Amino acid sequence: MIPSFPSTRQIATSSAMAESATPKAGWLPWILGMTLLTAPCFCQGQESKDAGLSPRVLRAEPVTPSTPGYAPAPMATVPSSGPSGEKPKSGDVLASASSRARADLDAALRELAATREKIGSEKVPLSQALSKAEDDLAMARKQLETAQRTRDMRNLDQSALKAEIKQREDENTYMLNLLNEFSRNFGEKGLHISERKNHREKLDLAKAALENTTAGKEEKYQHSFAVVEAALSRLEDLMGGTTYAGAALDSKGGLVEGRFAQIGPMVLFSNPDGSVAGFAAEAKGSKETVVKGAEHAQIFGAAFASLVSKGEGVIPSDFTMGQALRNLTNKNSIVRTFIHGGPIMWPLLFVAVAAVIVSLERTLFIFTENRRRNEKQVEEIFTLVERGDRNGAIRVAETSTDYVARVLGFALAHAELSIAQAISKASAQEIKRFTRGLPILDTIITAAPLLGLLGTVTGMMNTFSMMGGDELGAPAAI
Repeated sequence: MIPSFPSTRQIATSSAMAESATPKAGWLPWILGMTLLTAPCFCQGQESKDAGLSPRVLRAEPVTPSTPGYAPAPMATVPSSGPSGEKPKSGDVLASASSRARADLDAALRELAATREKIGSEKVPLSQALSKAEDDLAMARKQLETAQRTRDMRNLDQSALKAEIKQREDENTYMLNLLNEFSRNFGEKGLHISERKNHREKLDLAKAALENTTAGKEEKYQHSFAVVEAALSRLEDLMGGTTYAGAALDSKGGLVEGRFAQIGPMVLFSNPDGSVAGFAAEAKGSKETVVKGAEHAQIFGAAFASLVSKGEGVIPSDFTMGQALRNLTNKNSIVRTFIHGGPIMWPLLFVAVAAVIVSLERTLFIFTENRRRNEKQVEEIFTLVERGDRNGAIRVAETSTDYVARVLGFALAHAELSIAQAISKASAQEIKRFTRGLPILDTIITAAPLLGLLGTVTGMMNTFSMMGGDELGAPAAI
């Protein structure tokens, strides 16, 4: 606590009292009083220096009753006279001021010591609190860094999880596409026509589930795996052979009930009594199984019936892996092709026969005329004309089979008109013989492409009529 010093007002009051007690003419007592009033300040600074404290300049600040620690300082007065009316001695005044200053100094030192002790007592808890706060701050920073690293790792894990989910979705889509393709190929190419009815329900369910956009992936996988299981089960059955019931068309087109025996790519059919037996195959334009070789049922019908019903019998071998049977089934003869061509085939057949006849006749005619050529007779005619024997030359030409000799003989016979005109007329007659039948061939050449185009148009009309009717599902018929 800073010791209290007399304020300016107090000093002024003391000075006024001193002036009233001292004559105005005596300035010495007034100066002495001012010196005594300011002496404690210098004494306090000196004692602080002696006590090992750094001296400091004390500034006089205005002190008001509201100032903390305010206490009115005692008025320093200079008594005008003692009890006996004598003036106070300067030594007494100085001693009194010094004692008061020392008392203030001691009080200030005690207050300083108390303040230092208080600061020392409060410094340790504050230091401990500061250390604890710093430790808490470091711990909070570590926790923040840990939380940030955890957040970053979670973000990375979330991104990786999203990428993995996207990859799994792509794999699911790819797997569903593979299963769809497998189901389609299994139903169209992997199954024999006699087996398709047995697996039709599973194939239709799998196809409908894969094409349904509202169906879940679990449902799609369920129906697709059902097709895969059926394919694996079928593969196991084919390793040792299998039999199943069904119906097939015989050679007369009738639907016959019986059983099928499938051994690898080979499928046999037989009715219970073996009267209709043979190889089961797929015919063009038909959705039913056709029995090939049924006309030979009396030869191997009993063996086929035993093999189909009992699993024992003669097994026919096909080293072409079914290709020979397919070729036999799909083989078309000329007569069948002609019948399938429709009514337009008859006019085409007529013009074809006519063209062949005319071509053969003209070919034979040219060969015959080449064989009839006789150059010696032509030379003989020229020789007789040079000798002047025109009648002899005409007789030789009339008996000759060479068309050149006939032209020369006709010209000599009509020489009185004009040799050039006679040769032209005879040549025209021979050319007519050579071109006989060519107009017919020319007509055929013009009409045949038109007939073919007409057949193409009628065939397209029949095709479009099939596409608009019930035969749309039979591409082979189209």
